[in-house]
Amino acid sequence: MNFRLTAALGIVGLVLVATLLLLTFFSPEDSPSSEGSLFPQLAGVKPEDIDTVEIERENQSPIIFRRTGPQRWIMEWEARDASGQKVPLKAAADALAVNDIVRELLRAKPIQHPELTSNPALHGLQPAGLTVTLRSGDTSARIDIGDVTSGGRAVAFVMIPDKKHPLAINRSVIDPLLSNTQKSGKAADLAKSEGDFRNKNIFPVESFRAEEESQKLELSLVNQQKSFVLEKTSGGWQFQLPKDWGMADVQGDPQSAPGTFTGVRPLLNALTSLRASSKSDFVELPTAEQLKQYGLQNDDPELIQVRLTTKDKETATVFIGKPDTPEPKGDKKEVPLPTGDEKRWVRVEGQPGIIRVGGANLKGLIPLIQNPDPLRDRNLLTVDRARIDGLDLSTGVILRRVGTPPEWKLFGPPTPMEPQAVNTTAVQRMLDLLGERRIIRSFPSPNDAHFAGPALQLEIKVWADAFTSTSDAKAEPKLKDNAKPIILKIGKKEGDAVYVRRILPDGSSADYLLPEKVKLAAAGDTLVDLVATLQKTRLDLLDPNLKTFGSDAVVKLTVSGSVQYELTRSEKPDSGTNKYRWTFAAPDNRKGQSADSETVEEMLRLLGTTQSVSRYINETPTEEQLKEYGLAPNPQLKVVVHLQSGEDKERTYEFGKATADPGYVFARQAGKAIVFTLPKLVMDRFLTSDLRDKSLLQFDATQVVSVQLKGWGKAGFLTELHFTKNKDGAWAAQTPPTPAGYMLDPSKLQAFLDLLSKTKVKAFLDGTSKPEYGLENDKEYLIITLKFTDGTERVLKLGAAADGGAALYAWTSLGGGQFLTLDASPFKPYKDSPGSLAR
Repeated sequence: MNFRLTAALGIVGLVLVATLLLLTFFSPEDSPSSEGSLFPQLAGVKPEDIDTVEIERENQSPIIFRRTGPQRWIMEWEARDASGQKVPLKAAADALAVNDIVRELLRAKPIQHPELTSNPALHGLQPAGLTVTLRSGDTSARIDIGDVTSGGRAVAFVMIPDKKHPLAINRSVIDPLLSNTQKSGKAADLAKSEGDFRNKNIFPVESFRAEEESQKLELSLVNQQKSFVLEKTSGGWQFQLPKDWGMADVQGDPQSAPGTFTGVRPLLNALTSLRASSKSDFVELPTAEQLKQYGLQNDDPELIQVRLTTKDKETATVFIGKPDTPEPKGDKKEVPLPTGDEKRWVRVEGQPGIIRVGGANLKGLIPLIQNPDPLRDRNLLTVDRARIDGLDLSTGVILRRVGTPPEWKLFGPPTPMEPQAVNTTAVQRMLDLLGERRIIRSFPSPNDAHFAGPALQLEIKVWADAFTSTSDAKAEPKLKDNAKPIILKIGKKEGDAVYVRRILPDGSSADYLLPEKVKLAAAGDTLVDLVATLQKTRLDLLDPNLKTFGSDAVVKLTVSGSVQYELTRSEKPDSGTNKYRWTFAAPDNRKGQSADSETVEEMLRLLGTTQSVSRYINETPTEEQLKEYGLAPNPQLKVVVHLQSGEDKERTYEFGKATADPGYVFARQAGKAIVFTLPKLVMDRFLTSDLRDKSLLQFDATQVVSVQLKGWGKAGFLTELHFTKNKDGAWAAQTPPTPAGYMLDPSKLQAFLDLLSKTKVKAFLDGTSKPEYGLENDKEYLIITLKFTDGTERVLKLGAAADGGAALYAWTSLGGGQFLTLDASPFKPYKDSPGSLAR
């Protein structure tokens, strides 16, 4: 029991000692806590309210940051020159870096840490090597920073004026102040220097927005009296110097060689991409020898001056010197930097010292200043193509973009009552050519003679956002007040070039030389003729497309003129062939006869799939002109196609005479005055096709009840066979006339009937029988007579060989009696011997 009491008293004693030790190190008001801000005096102050940041470093010049704008800071410090004298310096600071310091310190809080003591010396705080002061107006807060730790629970030990003992904060709070965020040690030894806080950008705009944010650009070779000046206007970038050079190209040639400049945007992107990489790129107080070495002394013959003014009227003047040439390290050869990584030395007006920068290839800058011609706008049209809503051509063409979605239509005479659909390919090709980039070859002096009298080939008015929008595609849009077009005059041709004058809406004009043949990127770099592509008439721009239809949609066909007939289609497909049957409704002598379905469908297929006219001839022909075309008083051939359904169930085509090219004929569609041409083949199909039904002989073999054959006279006598089918469907020979003992093979007879039922006419023969047909020669003919369950009868007489033995002459009783030819080979065994049907 005494031992237990002793142990208990010992534990209590240890607790008391530990408590006394804690009280020794921490007074109640100074005890570590994770509650509350480090700077209660800045409570409610936002990062953007901090206007000054001061950094004091042991044995170094203080750095003072002063806010000059929402995202702008300048920094002030002192450096020693070659004589050891202190020189005050001021430069633009890295706003992001300064903002990080402010943001982290304002939200910093003390935290608990097991190594924290009340002794400042144990935490590198006596004295502190790094001190930061934040100011917002008259209110300020200061923090001394001592040692920092690394690892998973890295902290920094700090002191603030109203606390008597050290505090611990997360190391991340002070990382924006440190050049090495991984090491542990004294914060002063790890702290950033002036170069770390310098703004690495040379110009006040970011490269990705340089063209949008810039207003004026001046480049000059200071000691060569060479310069050019560009300024952004409402119409784009324009040369102010040289004078009268007009517009500059914004985009430039995407195929230009590296380091060369053909557009304002690539030039600005390159210049504003220049930036320092690290603090070693800054030389605060360069010597005269260094300025000479880097080509930055005032009398250097290749010293480049760049003055960039932003749209906010902020101006930066930068002098660009020579490329940086790193000194070789021993015997090790320097590997040349990639072209885009070329380093150069620059001097920024208003900033101390010189700076080594990279990020752009500037090898083409001096040649550009000496001759800025590559920057001239070589685009005929700079207006956005999507804004173009009208084109007027001196050929009488009026094009407007109307409707929802918008599409191009032809307006104006000679058909003012309704806008016409356009040849989309031709219109798009015109727009492709007008919008093709960099097609201007050169910039000749203005000369009215190039556009006077017959020299003027064409005038085009290009309207952009000029018309009131309308969803009605049939209503011509109205011109907006004060809308003015860009006028293009296509003038004299000289060699392989054409003079073009462009007059902008503000009245300014310029003359250009364009190549006669232009390579169109939109057409796969195809060469197109400049004048021929643009000099279009209404007939060239009318929509050449004809409405198509499927042959299976046609229910009636009426043809009149040189030939006359009318065909109607059956309501349902034939059950045997699953095809529609076509029947003559006219003329009277053929009414009710079958027409050849395949021939009719082929005719309709040819007409229905003729998608476009060959070319338009006359939009408003007179009666006399229609007579010349063979379309008046009546067309030579008129074809009316009646469709099963649709808005325009009746399509009428009129065909006239052959054109100068005999392969084409004049034609038009009923209800439309315009005359066009179509291939003569289309007309000929309706004019000359033999419509007699080549399936004339076909029948349902199951309906045959009697078969009689007579022929085979080459044996010196005629043989007759007669077979009948009983009520049970069995075939039997009838004797006589069938020779006694003839053993019929029913399967062979069925095969013979199947052959007959599917036989198609090879060709129809007009006129009367001829001796060579062999149809009256008992040594040649074979007469086949079929009787059907309905009591009807049909006769087929096979005759002599035709077409060198490939066919047979034949006659059928169908259709009033018709001569024809059939393929010979299927009938050869039956025509050679009566035994072909025997067992």
